[in-house]
Amino acid sequence: MLNTYNLKLNFLIKKDVVDKKLFKDELKNYILSPNKKFYYEKSIYEKYPPLKTNINEEKDYTQELMKGEPFTVFEDDLNFIKTMIPIKNPVSNEVVAVLCIYQKDKVILHDKNDLISKIFISYILLALIFYLFYKQTFAKAKLLKLNKELDKRVSLEVRKGRKQDLHMFNQSKMASIGRMITNISHQWRQPLSVITTCASGLKIEKDMNMLESKDFEKFINTILEQSKYLSKTLDSFRDYIDINDEEKKVLCVQAKMDKVINFLIPFFKENDIKIVKKYEEEKLYILGTTSELFEIFNAILTNAKDAFSKNKSVLDKQIVITVKKKNENRIFITIRDNAGGIEKDKINNIFDPYFTTKHESIGTGISLYLTYKIVTENLKGTIYVKNKTEGAKFYIELPLAS
Repeated sequence: MLNTYNLKLNFLIKKDVVDKKLFKDELKNYILSPNKKFYYEKSIYEKYPPLKTNINEEKDYTQELMKGEPFTVFEDDLNFIKTMIPIKNPVSNEVVAVLCIYQKDKVILHDKNDLISKIFISYILLALIFYLFYKQTFAKAKLLKLNKELDKRVSLEVRKGRKQDLHMFNQSKMASIGRMITNISHQWRQPLSVITTCASGLKIEKDMNMLESKDFEKFINTILEQSKYLSKTLDSFRDYIDINDEEKKVLCVQAKMDKVINFLIPFFKENDIKIVKKYEEEKLYILGTTSELFEIFNAILTNAKDAFSKNKSVLDKQIVITVKKKNENRIFITIRDNAGGIEKDKINNIFDPYFTTKHESIGTGISLYLTYKIVTENLKGTIYVKNKTEGAKFYIELPLAS
């Protein structure tokens, strides 16, 4: 067989057969194999020694051999496939010898290395997912820290005797945090669902030995893409959870308006509301804080969104935003919707504390009151509202930064 097929092979003879048939002085012609119930014939063993593994103690397959069925094992350190074929006595049907054939492996080792690589990448992806969850937890911690800091501000204002305004400020703060958490969950729900689906698909296809390279690459790329999106959304919330945002800075009005729109865009899409921006090409700046501008624009845009929810007859929902220069010293901002406008008997009270046109379950009457105070007291500007043909239009004038 060696000469005919050029195979690497060995022949084992059952030990008790040799022990019974030979004289004791002839037993020296045989060597015990790693399979304890079988001998090598010494002359053949020395001329054609079996392949030696790097393992100090080779595995004993005696029990498997005695079952009488051929089987195959993979020798990792040799990169060989070893096929063991038991040979039976045709009369007694007992196993009396074994033929061991070695064949160089071309597939298993590659698949094994490929599997190790996939497992390694999977661990990296799991680590990335845990990191993103950590970032989400960190963002929530910052929100809680913001809550505590704002509570301190409330206490300070109470000592100054402004109890009523501070009570409303606290309510608005909680509503803003609630909206922010709702928005985060709104934007994260679909990407997390996609990541979960891809991870489940990888596991199922791997368990069923159906995982192909193209499918693996597709799942991995999708998970990475959605993970980058999650990280990006966290960055977009940083401006609004900065508890040190107290000192006035020179801010670009168009840029801050865009950030508030991006913050609310999931709700606009959900309600089929189109945002139309009519900005002056020149960048226009004011002196203020990010949180002040966020509170102003968020309150007005949220009220417009809620107005559409109240008036469901509008088909082509639009919010038109204009930012332009009124003169050398003033900037002019308008926000107009086509949701039907504000009732005539209520429009003059729209900026009063605790006044709301919504149901008490969704409206507190605080946000527009605080918007009015921020514009008029903090930013030294003016704000008013009018009913136009199709809806309400808010007008804001602010001093330009020198």
